[in-house]
Amino acid sequence: PYSYTYGVSDDYSKAAFNAAESSNGDGAVTGEYSVALPDGRTQHVKYTADHYNGYVADVTYEGVPVYPEVKAYAPKPAYAPAPYSA
Repeated sequence: PYSYTYGVSDDYSKAAFNAAESSNGDGAVTGEYSVALPDGRTQHVKYTADHYNGYVADVTYEGVPVYPEVKAYAPKPAYAPAPYSA
């Protein structure tokens, strides 16, 4: 059996995540983790894993995604060399 937890939070880079997991010694594992996504939401995952059911995860999201404004594509004018004069 084992158990662990850890977390990271960095205001400068906006990195934020945490995790916790434990095992009962018979091969059954339960855990959860959360991570800040680039779109501003937080993803939460709670999971179990054992030799009978495999890995089973319940994934939820917190917050509303925010995306940067996409500017319309405007091609540059084609290159036209100056007329040749001798």
